[in-house]
Amino acid sequence: MENKKLLSDLLGKMDNAMDDLVSSAIKGFGSAAGLSVYAVSKKAAELMNKSKDKKKLTDITKKRFEVFFGKLNWNSIYVIEQAELPANLFKTNIAGMTFGHEIYTSYKNSQTTYFPILNLIHELVHVKQVETIGETEFAKKYGQQFVACGGYSEKMPFEAEAYGFVRNIPFEPFFYMGNNPDINEIVRGKKDEAFLHWLDLGIDQDRQASRNFKPSVYLAKNPDIEAICGKTNYKAAVRHWIEKGAKELRKGI
Repeated sequence: MENKKLLSDLLGKMDNAMDDLVSSAIKGFGSAAGLSVYAVSKKAAELMNKSKDKKKLTDITKKRFEVFFGKLNWNSIYVIEQAELPANLFKTNIAGMTFGHEIYTSYKNSQTTYFPILNLIHELVHVKQVETIGETEFAKKYGQQFVACGGYSEKMPFEAEAYGFVRNIPFEPFFYMGNNPDINEIVRGKKDEAFLHWLDLGIDQDRQASRNFKPSVYLAKNPDIEAICGKTNYKAAVRHWIEKGAKELRKGI
């Protein structure tokens, strides 16, 4: 009963914080409201998921994700799966929330199943943002962006970066399997297995996994990038494409 009352109080505070956010939009103090909403949401997420396990990323997941992020503070990251998300009180289709190094996802099997993995990568972009500017500054800026964009949307720069990052991953499951029949014999049409194969082996083997990108071609057609990444560092080429090349309309094939 005590936990239910505490949760009820927190959700009430969250509603009040959202009211503050609207009010702050008028006054131009998005950062203060952002801190308020962030703090209350974080506490609510902790309480709503108190009984759920916090999982660390496996060693193989950390190795796979280095292609996307290089070095993060991997050992500080925890994932809470099948989580209840405070954000769903005001937008029902949100699948993940990140507070510092804790990721709450509504999915299960987030390290081994295709769409849950993509959602996890999205949330890890937010972890990287936190590590770059600090959790307090992240909360302030997130609040400012929320206000400026009239609520949660992909137009918010932090969210635009996360959505764009996932969108630019040069991997299409059925193209990869169709273009590499020897791999399809191994993965037997399974998107999850195809994606993991690409991360484990396909990139280093210079396999083409999407219609508009192949690592060796990308490097050959962009000598300035080849000079940065190296002639056969295909993982670096993939990361450059995701972070910059696709947005710069570089030739990837």
